[in-house]
Amino acid sequence: MSLDKKKLKKEIVESLQEIPVINYAVKKSAVSRMTFYRWVREDNTFRYNVHAALQEGHKNMIEIAESALYKKIKEGHFESIKLCLENNHRNYMTRKYAPRSTTDRVSEDSPNPIYERVPQTIVLDDEQTEQMEKLYKVAKRFNYSKAEVDMFIKMIEDGTFAEYLHELRLKYGHDEY
Repeated sequence: MSLDKKKLKKEIVESLQEIPVINYAVKKSAVSRMTFYRWVREDNTFRYNVHAALQEGHKNMIEIAESALYKKIKEGHFESIKLCLENNHRNYMTRKYAPRSTTDRVSEDSPNPIYERVPQTIVLDDEQTEQMEKLYKVAKRFNYSKAEVDMFIKMIEDGTFAEYLHELRLKYGHDEY
């Protein structure tokens, strides 16, 4: 891959982390949407990084929106106060599924900011992308739980997943991992 292409891909990912709008990112990097989607289709690392950047960008936008909402609440803006109370305080909720008591609340109704409920993502390099693909093969073959897969993703981040795969090869004698 040429250095310019890598640089453009990195610029796009960074733009998406800032503002999660593909059209904005490709225009900022002077890349056509067709080229962008071809890169996403052909380059697994880029696809993972775009997905992670979009999620990170959405979390950032939510934080900005919440910050603006709270600023308006401090200023005494009635509609902002009403919005906040209707969505976060059970006494003011007008939704059909408003919880009857605080113990009935589910995580989706939590007053915690939504970005805390968005799954954490990681930006992968080429080697980590390859390891992630191997992880999905191993997880499918051995029917790993979500907790186990999360543990392996941490191993990929820490750089210890390759050792684990090596131990599997020794234990089971398979080269498919």
